[in-house]
Amino acid sequence: MKMIDEKGKLFGVINVIDLCVVLVLVLMVVGGVKLFGNRWAKVKPNGDVYVQLEVADVRQATIDGLVDGDELNYYDENVLFGTIESKEIKPFVDNIQTDNKLVPMEVPGKYVVTLKMKCPAYITEDVVVINGKHTRIGNQFTLKNRKVSIQGVALKVDIIEQ
Repeated sequence: MKMIDEKGKLFGVINVIDLCVVLVLVLMVVGGVKLFGNRWAKVKPNGDVYVQLEVADVRQATIDGLVDGDELNYYDENVLFGTIESKEIKPFVDNIQTDNKLVPMEVPGKYVVTLKMKCPAYITEDVVVINGKHTRIGNQFTLKNRKVSIQGVALKVDIIEQ
């Protein structure tokens, strides 16, 4: 069987010119998605924000890996989220079932860490964008540094007036 037959069809199935047109269209679509995919990813920061981030149900080793002055990056993209300014540590409290009742009790060896992070951000009237990600109260973030990986929830987002 010939690759291109006498009618100009590839393997007797599709015309070579039609195949070229389809390939060009596919490449244009893929290129367009890459070029215009995330319009916030290319926006440069125009200010700073403080983000209060709660990280719950962690052990002492995680707390030790979160040092003031360290930078935390987004887990998947490995781009900067912000710098740890301070941390507050409290015991982790969970509801434990006793005598058919749920009773809040401290869990030994587990903690809740509240981080105050200083983050470079693109700030508008409607949105705060930290390295391509909209940041609002309640957003969950998976972050990392060279020592730890954490999942936190934004409790507060304050714009730093300049």
